[in-house]
Amino acid sequence: MFDKPKYVRDYNKIWYRQHKDRLIEQRRVRRQERKIKAVELFGGKCQRCGYNKCISALEFHHPKGSEKEKDMGHLWHCTWQKILKELEGCEMVCSNCHRELHTLDIGLVA
Repeated sequence: MFDKPKYVRDYNKIWYRQHKDRLIEQRRVRRQERKIKAVELFGGKCQRCGYNKCISALEFHHPKGSEKEKDMGHLWHCTWQKILKELEGCEMVCSNCHRELHTLDIGLVA
C-alpha cells in the first residue's frame, strides 16, 4: 500500500483532533438513522415474540448456516446496499429471543 507523505499524515491528525466531536456525533446519528430504517424494514418488532418497546433491544440474528460477512455493529457505516445485502439473511429479534436462539445453537438448555 502506498503511504501518504508525513506532512499529509500530520495535517490529517491535527484536522481530526479539531473536528473529532463533530465526526463522532455524525457517525452516531448516521448509525441510529440506519438502524431505524432497518428496524422499519422488518416491521418494527421482534419476529418471534412481537416486542417493540425499545429499538436498542432489537437485534439482527443470522440463523445458523446463513452467510455472515460482518457483525451488524460493524456494518452501519457501510453503504445502504451493503447493509441490505447483509440483512437478507437475518431475522430481527429482541435481545431476549436472541440470547435464547444462541443458547439453543450451542446446545445449552435452561
